[in-house]
Amino acid sequence: MTDSVLRTSAGVDRRREPQTLLSAALGRRRSFCVEIGTSLDRLPPAWQQLERHGSATPFQTYAWLLPWYRIIGAAHGATPVFATVADAETREPLMFFPLCRRREGRLSLIEFADMGVSDYNAPLVAKDLCIHESQLSAILRRLYRALPSADLVRFDKMPGHIGEGPNPLAGHEMFRQMSYRAWGVGLPSTRATYDSSVLGLTFRKELQRKRRRIAGRGKVDFYSAGTEAEARRIFEALCDQRAARFAELGRRNILEDETYRSFYETIVLTSCRTGFADLSALEVDGEIVAAMFALRHGAQRYLLMSTLQGGKWKSCSPGNVAIDSAISQMIASGENYLDFTIGDEAYKRDFAATPRALYSGVRAQSIFGTAQAFSSNFRAIVRNRLRPADAA
Repeated sequence: MTDSVLRTSAGVDRRREPQTLLSAALGRRRSFCVEIGTSLDRLPPAWQQLERHGSATPFQTYAWLLPWYRIIGAAHGATPVFATVADAETREPLMFFPLCRRREGRLSLIEFADMGVSDYNAPLVAKDLCIHESQLSAILRRLYRALPSADLVRFDKMPGHIGEGPNPLAGHEMFRQMSYRAWGVGLPSTRATYDSSVLGLTFRKELQRKRRRIAGRGKVDFYSAGTEAEARRIFEALCDQRAARFAELGRRNILEDETYRSFYETIVLTSCRTGFADLSALEVDGEIVAAMFALRHGAQRYLLMSTLQGGKWKSCSPGNVAIDSAISQMIASGENYLDFTIGDEAYKRDFAATPRALYSGVRAQSIFGTAQAFSSNFRAIVRNRLRPADAA
């Protein structure tokens, strides 16, 4: 099938990150094979192997995606599509794509398991994966041919890095920067260093004032849920606070959908045993005035939701005080990166977070998907050409 993704005459957009793919010379000419699975009852062994010994974001782990397929995917008619890319000679798994197939209007679509809850989409990749751009092109062609029938294949919200290494797909000419970004801040080994070298003086003084104002209203406690009862209580407060805030803003609240709420609640309650999710609260005299929901992955924490109590508490910025408390907790436990995930909210800059690009690309798999793929990729080309050269 002809590749319908648009390409600029200049080839790869040199402003993108990573600037180059992993390109060390290979000791032999390498060929690749792609295997497709579609059953939750027989999960491909490559998934567990690459999760344990390769690189992934928390949104490609068993802990996140198995509930996704069983709750969100099932409710929306999305069926699993598991693609394993392996060395054809050794059968060593190199990449694993946790995908799904579903309907979007009149078109059938294959994409990462997401539907608004997975902040980052990417394949799981082998540790220190070394692959040339021409080889990646061959892998993608083979992958697209092997996938079940669909009108479109859409890969979006792909970060430039997976773990400590580059995401090879983000450097390929088929994928381009998205209009929104992700944010995160590296954490030093001590709180004093964070205060003096990372956090701005003005915002640090503002946090101190807010903390004193909150402390003047009662006994302050910041803690992470350690029992199912604590997790349920914090989760209920988070849902209530989010509902009030989104109603005020006139925005859609994903937690008002019972399917999505069930998914997040499953992640929260399961994590009481595994520690995958962190549900934390800022309390004043036993009242939860701010709540946070984050994922733990290695030495990193991914902040997905943060809420605060309105009314008399709003002027005290308890949400920012809770994030600041979480940073102290992370530094004390040896965690080294707080990922604020997607979205360009101003408070992320206050905490000295820096932006990172996300990538996307759409490929037509049938004549019916050609127009939408053309439109989507054309808009991305125009957007990237209009983006300032120094934009992250």
